[in-house]
Amino acid sequence: MGLLAGGIAHDFNNLLTGILGYANLLSINERVDPEVARAAGIIQRSAEKASQLTAQLLGFAEQGKNLNVPVELGRVIASVTGVLERTQDPGIRIAASLRPERGCVLGDPSQLDQVVMNLAINACDAMPRGGQLKFTTEPVAIDEAFCRERDWMSPGKYLLLSVADTGVGISPENLERIFDPFFTTKAKGKGTGLGLSMVFGIVKNHGGCVDVRSEAGAGTVFRVYLPESPEVAPEEAAMDTALPRGRGRILLVDDQEPVREVARDMLEALGYEVITAADGLEGVSRYRDLWREIDLVILDMVMPNMSGGDCFLRMKEINPKARVVLSSGYSMDGAIQGVMNEGILAFIQKPYRLEELSRVVGTAVGTYQ
Repeated sequence: MGLLAGGIAHDFNNLLTGILGYANLLSINERVDPEVARAAGIIQRSAEKASQLTAQLLGFAEQGKNLNVPVELGRVIASVTGVLERTQDPGIRIAASLRPERGCVLGDPSQLDQVVMNLAINACDAMPRGGQLKFTTEPVAIDEAFCRERDWMSPGKYLLLSVADTGVGISPENLERIFDPFFTTKAKGKGTGLGLSMVFGIVKNHGGCVDVRSEAGAGTVFRVYLPESPEVAPEEAAMDTALPRGRGRILLVDDQEPVREVARDMLEALGYEVITAADGLEGVSRYRDLWREIDLVILDMVMPNMSGGDCFLRMKEINPKARVVLSSGYSMDGAIQGVMNEGILAFIQKPYRLEELSRVVGTAVGTYQ
């Protein structure tokens, strides 16, 4: 299932990059007819939902973990809380008790965000008449006895994240199936049944585990154990929400023509000059000829003839200070983190939005200081 989900994710996310990217460009174009802009907004939201579904498939198949970096759980919780306060019933009170305040775990930031967001939304759905949603974190020591029944875990220091609600609770017969793929108690059209199986798969793939305690009518607590990071996540720089005009020449290397076209148009809309290459071999050839004039390379990870990782190493032979951003729809077996460790500046997950592309490229080129 992991191989199947990975193959689907890679191809599907490449297709969604073109759909989402052009919908982005249409929605911000002031010369576009209002009806066209409205349709573009609907396309954009649909593409984003499709991307979320792909991420859920990868999560439940215990795949899709691209990065292994320090992630501050407090930031993830604050981000999720901000979304909930704008979108959920105001009768739901949200509280947090974090210990330590800047506690970090090792993992993929986007996947851990999905875990917290999914648990939080499920908790809100369980409180149709309001209630309290509480996030807590605390350091715990996991011993060999605990790991004996969870052979993918290792004894050591973990952070325990608890997501508790005062909702309707879960009946015993449903509790036994709560993490099963495609099992849902929600009404038809309200859920895919992949959310909690995704949570279970992502947490397991991060070397942790998740359990649930609940009684019908007495609320629910999900407890997520994640390996603690010995390092602290870097401070986040404040970003302007506007899309800045960029400067510089970018070499875009991707074997998918729709991705090259939409990424080129997005970058040119941001003010950059763009050169494209259809695979790693052509990318290395173009970089060899033009490296003194190229400010940044955006490099796809999975390509025929030469992978993104090999392409990057060849570029470093030409210019040891090569500035490269890595992009991918999906890569297995921690390959992305391995390439990142060689000196990649940043990673951007397909499908990407114009705002995200602007931020990542602007930071790499120097538009953001």
